Amino acid sequence: MSSTKHPIKAGHSHTCHLYLTRVCRLLLIITDMMSLHCCGTAHTMVTSRTGFDRKEMAKGETIHPIRRDWLSGMSYVALGEKYAIDQRTAKRYAMSNLPLEYLDNRPFSSVLNPYKASIDKWLLNGRIFSTVIHDRLIEQGCKCGYTTVNDYASKKMDEYERAGIYKDGAQVTRDTTTQQEKISIEKQRMRG
Repeated sequence: MSSTKHPIKAGHSHTCHLYLTRVCRLLLIITDMMSLHCCGTAHTMVTSRTGFDRKEMAKGETIHPIRRDWLSGMSYVALGEKYAIDQRTAKRYAMSNLPLEYLDNRPFSSVLNPYKASIDKWLLNGRIFSTVIHDRLIEQGCKCGYTTVNDYASKKMDEYERAGIYKDGAQVTRDTTTQQEKISIEKQRMRG
């Protein structure tokens, strides 16, 4: 038996795949610009990789800028930076060929909007863990995720740090008392 060597060196198959993907994207753009019809294997390769079928162009659909940039070889991260959106959103817009006008409806209102005043008040008293803030919000009936609370609290604590509200080197204090315990403490103070 004769052994046939593969023309691609070991470890370079990923690089070749990326190169072929970009070539296919460029072929699609060129054919769209020239209004030529693709056929056979090249069309199958382009369609399977990009999720874009020539039938879309036959229907008169336009290629929106995010998709055009993606087809020209920009990564989802680069698209996200260019259009100021998350890379996952950029991927969805590129794959679905969504128009930029849909981005005008963003940003959506936050679940925390009714609770931001309370969070700000808690943070003005000093740094506290985001888990404590999250627990307090859950006790008040807020249906929010920890990540949402953590993102907002971190930004606010950084803002307060820059404004000089927190002392230099102030550590986050863990407030372990629950809302129910605080209410009972306040009731005891009122009685006595």
